[in-house]
Amino acid sequence: MLIVPPGPQGGVGDAAVTHMLVQEVRAAGVAGVAVVRYAGDEGEELWGDAHASSYLAAPSWPFDRARWSGSVLAAALADYDDVVIAGNDCIDGGYANEGTVALLECARFAQELGSRVALVNCSFNQRPTSVAVEALRRLPASIPVWLRDAISARSLRAATGRTAYLGAEIAFLVEPRAGDPRGPLEWVRRHAAAGKRVVVLVPNPMVGTRDPLGAPQRDPGPYVAILERLLRLPVGETRVLVAPNDARPAVGDLELVDAIAGALPRACADAVCVSARPLPAALLAETARHAALLVGARFHAVVMALVAGTPVVALEYQDKMRGVLRDCALEDLWVPCAGGLDPGVIVARAEAALARAGAIRGAIAAAVPVLRRRASAMVADVLADGGAPFAG
Repeated sequence: MLIVPPGPQGGVGDAAVTHMLVQEVRAAGVAGVAVVRYAGDEGEELWGDAHASSYLAAPSWPFDRARWSGSVLAAALADYDDVVIAGNDCIDGGYANEGTVALLECARFAQELGSRVALVNCSFNQRPTSVAVEALRRLPASIPVWLRDAISARSLRAATGRTAYLGAEIAFLVEPRAGDPRGPLEWVRRHAAAGKRVVVLVPNPMVGTRDPLGAPQRDPGPYVAILERLLRLPVGETRVLVAPNDARPAVGDLELVDAIAGALPRACADAVCVSARPLPAALLAETARHAALLVGARFHAVVMALVAGTPVVALEYQDKMRGVLRDCALEDLWVPCAGGLDPGVIVARAEAALARAGAIRGAIAAAVPVLRRRASAMVADVLADGGAPFAG
């Protein structure tokens, strides 16, 4: 089997998805599992230890038929019976039409070479671009599209007329695991053991702008305001860990986190820890497990908190946040932020979540095993060329 990530990797999420796909496929008894790698891949420490049998270099990205056709990868594709493409949130044009079209053309290309192809782990916004809709309509019906939440499945079906298959976010299969004991995890454990309320804040340079497709927003002001308000929460003392999500410089996470660190008032310095690098998914989940709350503007940071059983406040700019929280019966924990960040609203929601943390943890404990089973079943159905169409 060949696994095709949705583009150059460097984020916690894409790395976790690739890692868990490899792990699940190998656990199902598939011996030869290869992964496509791209120029521009960053943050190999994020990928985990579920190593593929081999890695194949992509001739280009975005996909270019002329360059791929005569490549070593094209020759290798003909040898793979199955090709699984991790769509993630890249099939609705929500990040860029170019990436969506490239991913779908890659799927067509692999099928033309004789492989059985499936798109898995996809989100689909209720407001897809017309370019993405047309590209999906052109995609052969024999290539199934597996969505990770019911909102996405309904949206895909309504917009394109395609059959939708309901799976779940495969990163729910990540198991929390400790890493370097001297890093942010140790800081969180130490303060939690001292009775402090620890909040993990994961910012996103695309949240807080009116155009998430435009240039990343690296103004630290709104996040510093959120952080300062969190530190002033009543009842007990609060500590805040700030963690980036993506190692790729162009994405802007590292620059934003660095700017937040530079803008912190001196009085906050002892109460805040800023991680210079993203935490691998399993380590982020373990870190969140010792925290009271995660405030996340990154989808997979929210997922890792749910994996850990930790309450969340999700700062939403795409429907995927609402989709995963609805699956957990926690839809009231998302804050719509497409028009900008409102620190007062966000921290009020955080305070409310902390006040009912026990009920939230109970809802997470009930939902996550179901989502894990759905994610595993998605992979099993893809391998068996089965699965029932979404009927909701």
